Amino acid sequence: MAEQKFHSQVAIQPGTSSNHAVTKQQLDTAAANASNLDNATGSLNPSLISGLQAVIDGRIDTVLDIDNAPELLNTLSEIAAAINDDEEFATTITALIAALESRVEDLEESPSGAVNYKTTIGDNTVSSFAVTHSLATTDVVVSVVEVSTGQTVFPVVSRTDNNTVTVDFGSFVPTVSSHRVLVQPV
Repeated sequence: MAEQKFHSQVAIQPGTSSNHAVTKQQLDTAAANASNLDNATGSLNPSLISGLQAVIDGRIDTVLDIDNAPELLNTLSEIAAAINDDEEFATTITALIAALESRVEDLEESPSGAVNYKTTIGDNTVSSFAVTHSLATTDVVVSVVEVSTGQTVFPVVSRTDNNTVTVDFGSFVPTVSSHRVLVQPV
């Protein structure tokens, strides 16, 4: 019998079942996906990829830092409850901070809203000074400090009216800006 020769090429179609032929391209893609989890397309069964669960858990722990969270706030549900399930939490907090900053600025600018009042006195000519504090009360504590030494001094202090105190050093005449007066409501 004579030897038969095949003169045409045999074409193989990519397989879709375990008993079908597999192309080199399919093998290369599967090997790349198995060796590099970042390139996995999701078509692989996760249980076949060694260590996938540990990798996922590690990434979640890194993002959430669960191990260092207090017991009360170690789940997303507990964190959501802590911020009153406010989907706009960042906006809410930003608005509250802006409102607080505005109130602080108002207090700093308005003498009637001031928590306390301070000024420097002394002019090298008189021993008695009227200090207008605009705190709208005579219930105030007045402290006088010598600027150069930081020591508290005790001149006679009179509460002239709701917005003024008089600081009288008697026969002593303070030099220019030598004393600081602090007036605080009680």
